[in-house]
Amino acid sequence: PSRRQSSSLAGTELYWRARRNFSLSSLPIPEWAMYKMRVYVDPSNCSLDLIMNETYSLSEHRHNFAVWAAARASQRSFTSVANLKSALEASELHLQIRDPSKWPKSADAFDSFHRIHCRMIMEHLRLARVLNVYYGRAAKLVAVYLKSTIVLSEHGESEFARIIHPPIDRVLLKNLARDNQFDQQFRD
Repeated sequence: PSRRQSSSLAGTELYWRARRNFSLSSLPIPEWAMYKMRVYVDPSNCSLDLIMNETYSLSEHRHNFAVWAAARASQRSFTSVANLKSALEASELHLQIRDPSKWPKSADAFDSFHRIHCRMIMEHLRLARVLNVYYGRAAKLVAVYLKSTIVLSEHGESEFARIIHPPIDRVLLKNLARDNQFDQQFRD
């Protein structure tokens, strides 16, 4: 077989070895715990070494996923995921939403909360010398982050989830403007 085929076969063998010889359910791990894992693969002998070194919480896992999702959603020809992650974390949005008793209670309070975090994100990106920093990009970053952490969580039926702005961008607005279901006054 060619080199590419050999690599593919090694990957398949590695996959089956891992499935046959390793199961997280066989380890003494509490159900609620998650582990940061490093996987070392040696294709020359199809070995898999898994090292579990740190525990982290479901909320940290949810935060990491939400940051990635939000950054990817607003990244289009803009800046790197790392820059967007840094800006989102600098806004301290993730810290503000940890305690449900501190969530905005009304649409007006949420608008203010949203505006503050979007401005902080924009300022951080400008200081990082990112070009074309617009409110809409920061708003989409916040909207997707909140959708991932609040709306799609056990808090999805909360009042806070109901007042969170949906992720809207120029592409969606342009497509809505073409839709004849809306009066002309809403399409201009």
